Amino acid sequence: MKLLFIDPADIVGGAELFTADLVRSLNKKYEIHILTGENRKYRNKFPKSKVIFHTQKLPRLKPISPITVVKFFYTKKRIQKKIREIKPDIIITNSIRSHILLSPLAKKINLPLVWIIHDDTFPAWLLKKLIHIPRKIFTCSGFIKNRVLENSKPEWKSKIEVLYNGIDLEKIKRFKIKKNNSNQKNVGLVGRLVPWKGQETFLRTAKEIIKKRKDIHFSIIGKIEKTNESEKYLKKLKKLIGKWNIQKNVTIKTNVKDLPSEMQKLDLLVHASLTPEPFGRVIIEAMALHIPVIAGNLGGPKEIIDDCVDGFLVNSKNIKLLMKKIEQLLDDEKLKKLFIENAYTKIEEEFNLQLITQKFEKAISRI
Repeated sequence: MKLLFIDPADIVGGAELFTADLVRSLNKKYEIHILTGENRKYRNKFPKSKVIFHTQKLPRLKPISPITVVKFFYTKKRIQKKIREIKPDIIITNSIRSHILLSPLAKKINLPLVWIIHDDTFPAWLLKKLIHIPRKIFTCSGFIKNRVLENSKPEWKSKIEVLYNGIDLEKIKRFKIKKNNSNQKNVGLVGRLVPWKGQETFLRTAKEIIKKRKDIHFSIIGKIEKTNESEKYLKKLKKLIGKWNIQKNVTIKTNVKDLPSEMQKLDLLVHASLTPEPFGRVIIEAMALHIPVIAGNLGGPKEIIDDCVDGFLVNSKNIKLLMKKIEQLLDDEKLKKLFIENAYTKIEEEFNLQLITQKFEKAISRI
């Protein structure tokens, strides 16, 4: 069976990593094609022997202008020509842009279409207009599924299914788990450098903790996006660190190449998104690496963590509560061990990449 994945992949985020993981673990019975731009970082995430790449940049939809419409039209024509050459059995789109671009085309040429929705940015009016076209819709969490259902008719409910991100446990087992034997405790926040990810709140929390104890080091680990917003935000964070004179206990690490190795230095991961997180991939990565997690109680994290069982859920904007939970988890070894054990069991049972892939293959075979 030929599967054609279509993904702009301007950046390598959670959605792109999910596709790479899924493709890597799919059964060998599939011939896999990926139509994407020229992002080498994205292409390098896939096993070369298993994927056939096709280069096609997907234009952005905003700002809407005559030039955008023309680019969109010509891109659609090129993709239609490429589809005739590949002759896929199923098309799988992995972004809002590709959903919008491919839906009318799939309908026109009568090819089965699958959407994978990773966020809640789909314009409601377009979602209502196009949702009847895909044969199947996967969402990255129940939170996103509910957002889709809010903008669709009841008859479409049966085609929408949650497909969580998964962890390759065989890969994790080969990865040697390191322990921090020093007296210093390391607390980190991992995520793209954008304001809604909560790095500033994390810094303010760190500042208050550092006032009373010097045995904790705080790290902000994340990618800088090629936008003015991201670059300005980085400057703001560095300015705050200098202003509060906490540079001895706070580090910002950008564009880390080996994220698992960097995460292994942490005794605790804080996930402090200020708005509902569609899923929270870094949370399950930390849980698989035996790192306890404190996460915001909005969106996807509520589906990953059972509060006080395998992690803490908090209001990310409540700095006093976040301080309390950080210190509690760092100082209580028994609780920390309990969270780590329970979290890893949950990864095995609910976020195991092998099980996620089987669920995907089962749905594809029905189509």
